[in-house]
Amino acid sequence: MPYEIIIGNGGEQPFTIPGSCRAVSHNHARFYVDDDGNWFITDLTGPTGNGTFIRDSNGEFRRINTKMIDRDTVIRLGSGGHNSFTFYANRIIAPDDFTFEFDLLHRQLNDIRQEQLMLEAENEKKAKRIRGIRLGGAVLTISFIAVSLITGSALGVAPAVLSGAVSAFLPTPDQKKVKDLIERKKTSMVCPKCFSPISETAVYNRVCPLCKAKG
Repeated sequence: MPYEIIIGNGGEQPFTIPGSCRAVSHNHARFYVDDDGNWFITDLTGPTGNGTFIRDSNGEFRRINTKMIDRDTVIRLGSGGHNSFTFYANRIIAPDDFTFEFDLLHRQLNDIRQEQLMLEAENEKKAKRIRGIRLGGAVLTISFIAVSLITGSALGVAPAVLSGAVSAFLPTPDQKKVKDLIERKKTSMVCPKCFSPISETAVYNRVCPLCKAKG
């Protein structure tokens, strides 16, 4: 069944938008459900207004005009900062029950931890390969130096040069992936009500220590 509400400081949404969120207009956005049960959000502030934004899979907020959304879509009214207001779309149908959102955070945290373990294992394999190759190179170099000292030749120089050249092409731990994972965790682990950063403990306890939102 079609359903529509206006969201804003003077809107019909079933939750309060604090007056401190000055970037939120009186009638800021329109939420509606079509005949097929699809959810949509439409910005009502226009091209020169503060805008309506949707968080993408990379954790970045993108300005939209009209966008199909889901229960887990994160919506921001305003361009960011303390003057804006951010919420999960699910809050429109369950304004005071954050069970769905904490379930989502729990799954996201578990996924991130699994990725972290896999990445650590992958990096450890690379590190072992590097240690093995460097150890072999060191043994080879020492052997050639010993021969050089006995024979009076310069053979000991070649392995050292070769070892340095090989080291330049050795696989190294993927620090970019580690950094991206940390950033994703930082972006995801926020309270579903006040959107303040929360700890893993808070996610597993399903309560925000700041605003006391539970789920």
